[in-house]
Amino acid sequence: NYVLYCILLTCTKKGKPTRLFLRLILMETYIAILIIILDILLLLKNKENPYLIIFNFLILYFNYSICGGLYIYNNIVITSYIDNYNDGYLYEWAIYLLLIFSFIRFYFFYRKINFVSLEKKSSLLFFIVSYIILLYIGIFEINREASSSYEVKVKPLYEYSFIFFMIGLYFRPRSNLYFITIILLATFFILQDFFYGGRITSFQILLVFAFMEFKKFITLKNIIIPFVILNLIFTTVGIYRSEYMLEISFFDIIQKVTEKLFINDTAAFAYFSSLTHLYMLEHVDYYYVLESFFNFVLIVIFGGLGSTFFNLDLTSGYLTEAAKQYHWNVGGGIIISYLFFWFGYVFFIPVLILFFIFLLKKFKFKNTYQYLSLIIILVTIPRWYLYSPGALFRGVFVILPLVIFLFSLLNNFERKKINFFK
Repeated sequence: NYVLYCILLTCTKKGKPTRLFLRLILMETYIAILIIILDILLLLKNKENPYLIIFNFLILYFNYSICGGLYIYNNIVITSYIDNYNDGYLYEWAIYLLLIFSFIRFYFFYRKINFVSLEKKSSLLFFIVSYIILLYIGIFEINREASSSYEVKVKPLYEYSFIFFMIGLYFRPRSNLYFITIILLATFFILQDFFYGGRITSFQILLVFAFMEFKKFITLKNIIIPFVILNLIFTTVGIYRSEYMLEISFFDIIQKVTEKLFINDTAAFAYFSSLTHLYMLEHVDYYYVLESFFNFVLIVIFGGLGSTFFNLDLTSGYLTEAAKQYHWNVGGGIIISYLFFWFGYVFFIPVLILFFIFLLKKFKFKNTYQYLSLIIILVTIPRWYLYSPGALFRGVFVILPLVIFLFSLLNNFERKKINFFK
């Protein structure tokens, strides 16, 4: 990497790229195109499986935003990072890690994976309890205080409200009355989320409804128009939440989105944060890496309370926050930089293999717990792929088991007991 960096520096004259420099960038452009092609092939391979359609489509869109935004359409922007930041080689390093991730994912998922369906269960008690919990979250788990700058006002419990929507929809009685009541509640959650600057919670709730109630309509053809509409809505919310007002027309927003070729800024910024992870890796020792991973595990299990329980400073476990000590970033981070930071050259590929074996097994669920686990994995893709893998592991291994345990206690009041493992 150091040699390549020196070559790149010698390939610019007065801040302008020479022919050799352009050829090096072009190589990374080809890699970026290859990643997108692999994602498209995966999307087409299982176009009859609604779960895999969403899984592959979202990762394709995020990778397209990264590869298109930073390597294909505007790849020449790398010169500014060489001149101002002296880390242009990190772009080359990161795209190879993303390529490895894509190849291993392609190996495990480029096969016919049959669509598995599970009949939903009915429990009025479970539905009512879920609804009451959601009412509490919707009313009390939002910060309604005024702020002078951009701030997403939803609290962590609000962000995980989709789990109770999932439980409520899975166990709702087969009467339209219950369906209408939970739709009204979801509408309230989404509108409130938009108003207070959030987007991801709304997206998660919409995905839960799609999987629980409308999965037979999830096809490649049917998701295009909703995708375009949601992209425009979320862009509008993003503009609004910066000042809590809209000073441009909706047609200007459409023009802005189309001019960017639907490239998602959040994915590009998250990728840049991943570069700061790699940059930090060059400035810390092996003991810090171990400490970071250990603290990450504590954060996954105990959340923000981990530092209180163990009287420890868990900053290193929040990798993106820790990286700000070495270079600014805007939050988030692609999953690949987390895994590479903790497991390095030696274990990066074995860990990826185990990760995709774990994911592949979830698509072949056989009971309620496994099915709900898959829904959490799919619904939280934007979180664990663009922000932190902690969202996936906390949802599947901590929050869901805890919720199932608490709801299992309600079985004492049920005539027909609910078994989550059948």
